[in-house]
Amino acid sequence: MHHQNGKQLEAFCFLMDLVDAKTGEIIGTVEDCDVGTTEFEDGTLVSQVITKFNFNGKGSITSESSVLQTPIGDGRFTTVFVPTENNIIDATFEFEGAKGTATLNGEVDLSQFDNNIIIFNCVFELKFTN
Repeated sequence: MHHQNGKQLEAFCFLMDLVDAKTGEIIGTVEDCDVGTTEFEDGTLVSQVITKFNFNGKGSITSESSVLQTPIGDGRFTTVFVPTENNIIDATFEFEGAKGTATLNGEVDLSQFDNNIIIFNCVFELKFTN
């Protein structure tokens, strides 16, 4: 995993199905990679996350986000990132050259993190500006 400035990053990555929110159909995969998390005294976390959306047969979109995670109990956190500017850092095939934003809103369950299991219940919204 490389940051856009080219330096090698230590990353914790999780792979999951990409599901169309309207149809429930699996349309690809999402690889979510945490490349650095800061923990604050109030229990909130801010994670630098690189997310790669792989759409079956269509290509991929990669975004970079600073995700705010707020504890809501039992190892669960709300997870939010609303970009104010383009945060798409790479796009391939049908999405080549895409610019825009990838917004995240949802919840993660870190109660089984020690077993390398995170449960994601997140909605991503991709908006293209070109």
